[in-house]
Amino acid sequence: MKRTVVGNERGAVSLGAWVLLLVIGVVIYLGVKLGPPWIDHYMLNDKIGNFVKMTSAPPNEEIISEIRQFVEDRNIPLDVDKDLQINREDGRFSIRAEWTVTVEFPGGNSRDISYVIEAEK
Repeated sequence: MKRTVVGNERGAVSLGAWVLLLVIGVVIYLGVKLGPPWIDHYMLNDKIGNFVKMTSAPPNEEIISEIRQFVEDRNIPLDVDKDLQINREDGRFSIRAEWTVTVEFPGGNSRDISYVIEAEK
């Protein structure tokens, strides 16, 4: 059985295609590794911002309770007792949260990513 080759078809993939596939793979991998902590930060930032924007802010205990439940549900490594500060001074209201997430990469490498949220009214 004889194969007919049409034009310049060899069935090979060019180096550029391999590089493109590699870049796409790296972007997807980094998105899977770094996306969830960033989304957690964004959602917690929104939640804290909503507390600060309220006309009359709820009591500290209620804020702490809601944030504690949120970080437990999302597995955010934020120690609410240590890393969350709520201040009410001179008519000003502010909330600050700070935590670090360790992201593991192949080969035993890891990277610590620090997040800080500050909201004030």
